[in-house]
Amino acid sequence: MDRLYGGAELKRVRISIALFAALILIPIVAQAIQIQRDQIGVTIIINATPNPLGIVGPPAPASAIAVRASLEHAPVAIEREFEAQQLHFQAIGQNVVAQTAQKAVRVEASIAPNPNATLLYSDQTAVVLNAEAGIPTSFTCAYHVTVDASVGSWNLKHGLSADFNNGAGGSFFGGDVANNSYLSTPLPTATPFAVYADDGGTWAQLAVGGYKETFCVDLTVDMPITTPQGTYSSNAIYTLYY
Repeated sequence: MDRLYGGAELKRVRISIALFAALILIPIVAQAIQIQRDQIGVTIIINATPNPLGIVGPPAPASAIAVRASLEHAPVAIEREFEAQQLHFQAIGQNVVAQTAQKAVRVEASIAPNPNATLLYSDQTAVVLNAEAGIPTSFTCAYHVTVDASVGSWNLKHGLSADFNNGAGGSFFGGDVANNSYLSTPLPTATPFAVYADDGGTWAQLAVGGYKETFCVDLTVDMPITTPQGTYSSNAIYTLYY
């Protein structure tokens, strides 16, 4: 290379290469030296209603099966008696399936800002949601999360601390609850929560922003149909870096 370029020209080329490499590394270094500034938690409590179709029991005796099958051609008076008890029968060939009508109860989150928080805060410390196993249920703006920083560039990460459990051995995956976190317009789809305890001890990135921004957090609960009745909980953790 010394034969192709003079000493001064070679020096300028080397300086240019060094500057280009430095420009590439600066964003990486800046991101690496971000430190945690604040962290908060919002407890998500889910009251699970069991789904009759998800309850697995012992096989019914042959006589009981015969009785249920005969309901397909039962007299009108008997059919009305079952309707009066809110039992609905659907004939599938020679089989009849009984299901009790149930519906999840929606709980609206109330807004009560925390006056003690200034940098990262939520309007709720805990939210209570009622949902039926096996039936996706959505809750609009179950809570809000606000970053109020004095810097123009910060990084907000989030995730569940652990899977949902009821303290008595019952549990379901944290990813069965999805969040749609946005500033003004909901995203096209919700994203299952990452779980810190399951995903290598890391939080998922929620957003990169600056100064003050408030996120509305929609939640969608989609528990397995076999989830037993009970109260399940986990903590949604939000961590601010800059």
